[in-house]
Amino acid sequence: MPFPALKKISFCYHHNVIVNQRAQLDEGKKLIISPYALLWHNDKYYLAGNYEKYNNISNYRIDRMKHVELTDLSVRPFSEVSDYRECFDTTDYARKSFHMFHGEQERIVLRCSNDLIDVIVDKFGRNIELSCHDRNAFTVRASVFVSDGLVEWLMQHGDRVVVLSPKRLKEKMIHQIDAMRTAYQIT
Repeated sequence: MPFPALKKISFCYHHNVIVNQRAQLDEGKKLIISPYALLWHNDKYYLAGNYEKYNNISNYRIDRMKHVELTDLSVRPFSEVSDYRECFDTTDYARKSFHMFHGEQERIVLRCSNDLIDVIVDKFGRNIELSCHDRNAFTVRASVFVSDGLVEWLMQHGDRVVVLSPKRLKEKMIHQIDAMRTAYQIT
């Protein structure tokens, strides 16, 4: 029996808003998505797929999707919007994503305190490119999606992780640090 042709799905996607001093879901926006994978992250399920308006992959929380329907439209091949060719590699995709944010894939270089080795291996896997920086730190090189989620993930480690490259990511980190300094009115 031949495998049935994969179809796009439509759904109304919602975000939380504040109404009368309470959080509730907004009216939502109708989307049509080519679904590629379901992912589990931080106790939430996500759908990784392509929103027909863009040439990339986005992530959608399943609990924010309402009125999900199968369409008659054929799925856009993931090879058109990602580096995956034969199959959608969910393990690799999750490893490159941070807090389920997606961005441009870039090669990053980080200097990390030696006490973060387990955190780095848990996130990037054992085949990650590592080198000794000095007796207190190591350098890691990885190809990841540069996004706000990556910046948040890096910020949680404070001065134990320093971005060495690319310059654009380093500048994002500096901007976030300056924004926090301003928020706390630290001069």
